[in-house]
Amino acid sequence: MSMQCVVRGKTEIVYEVIKHALNNHKRVCFCIPRTELVKELYERISKDFTGVTIGLLYGGVTEHEDAPFIICTMHQLYRYEQIGFDLMIADEVDAFPFYKDEVLNAIFEKCCKGQFIKLSATFVEEDIVDGKLLMMNRRYHGVYLPKPKMVILPKVLEKWLCLCLLKISKKNWIIYTATIQQMEELNDFLNKYVRVKGISSKTRNRQMIIEELRTGKLKALVSTTILERGITIEDIQVCVYDCAHRNFDARTLIQISGRVGRKPNHPTGQVIFVSDYISNDMEKCIKTIKELNQKDA
Repeated sequence: MSMQCVVRGKTEIVYEVIKHALNNHKRVCFCIPRTELVKELYERISKDFTGVTIGLLYGGVTEHEDAPFIICTMHQLYRYEQIGFDLMIADEVDAFPFYKDEVLNAIFEKCCKGQFIKLSATFVEEDIVDGKLLMMNRRYHGVYLPKPKMVILPKVLEKWLCLCLLKISKKNWIIYTATIQQMEELNDFLNKYVRVKGISSKTRNRQMIIEELRTGKLKALVSTTILERGITIEDIQVCVYDCAHRNFDARTLIQISGRVGRKPNHPTGQVIFVSDYISNDMEKCIKTIKELNQKDA
């Protein structure tokens, strides 16, 4: 088994331990909550690891379920409760549906016959009850996390501000909404003036629509929080619409902010919070990012 690696994020940080386990004939599982993220993870890891069969399991798909290296959603772990793994790596452990789900967490523990590593961009210390916390507060390209800018104005003007951002900027955008209804309304409004498409959990062909943004066929995506994590688009800018909505907690806002500046060729960008008032979660998000940026590398 051989491995090639260009460090891009926290996933690649665990490559060496995966390689070590596989070379010593250990069984390895890399699990993650959401189906879209599992498929992207499988494509990335398959390119970087050669000479080893990798299984892929998520709702409706089962490939090489007896492979020494399994990539799957958390829900598929029930298949391995009796067999288990020598090394388990769980990514995005603060995300729905894994976070604080007693059943899924119990299944994870049953499957772990050896060591485990849990990964997240938004850990807090109270999440760590059975291990040690290692914090890395710098991106691999060394540039600070983008600090969001808040724009406070009446709700009747929020749609027009979003339109102004798209019209003035030469960049592409993801505009996040708190609900599907907001996404549909904002998408309909913006589509009268610029080329945009909406995405939610109900949207089919999400990957195809995302690819349209990547290739410049769209000016923006209007998305619910389904794209809050796991998506990387070079030189993207982000706007959070109705940012004080209760669906935008501090963790979600940090994850959304992290969509910007992910590539070394474009390590910075704009993160705009649009709201008619400043919520506690908005303040907490900005405070957390500021504190992380001030920590020594």
